[in-house]
Amino acid sequence: MSKLEILERTMWEKRPLILSAKAAYELSPHDHHFYMVTWWGDNPTTLSQFEFTGVMSAWYAIKIIDELGEPLKALRPDEWVLVFQQS
Repeated sequence: MSKLEILERTMWEKRPLILSAKAAYELSPHDHHFYMVTWWGDNPTTLSQFEFTGVMSAWYAIKIIDELGEPLKALRPDEWVLVFQQS
């Protein structure tokens, strides 16, 4: 089963959009919360809320909001991102 299928089959309290980082980058940050999925093999283990900070060649620079360690990371354009609409 692909990572996309795993995320689509997950039971969510509030159903997120599941988009590639490239597609999520195009959305308004004022209307959405973005979450990066950390995987252990084929199992999603944690979600980290982040903000997009820019584009670097073929990567999207992000700043993790809720992490105590290194808050800056990069996502490939094809990585899956969870997007929740702000209420």
